[in-house]
Amino acid sequence: AYTLDPQCIAALYEARQLYAAAGDHTSALDLLETEASVEPDAERRVSLLSELARGKARELGDVNGAIMALRSALALLPG
Repeated sequence: AYTLDPQCIAALYEARQLYAAAGDHTSALDLLETEASVEPDAERRVSLLSELARGKARELGDVNGAIMALRSALALLPG
């Protein structure tokens, strides 16, 4: 469903849960990144980007990707 409507947050969430359960962390994190990019609520987007950073570091060993996600999250915080 998310391929038909990449703005559908519920479909993105469900698809990434399925990928994560199957052990396909790369696909799950790709969908998490997409979900964060379309999430309208800034506070929720910060949470998703923080989760993305943890996943990139822990599951993929992608420290640079984790840092980029955290920087994106910090840019959304007030002040």
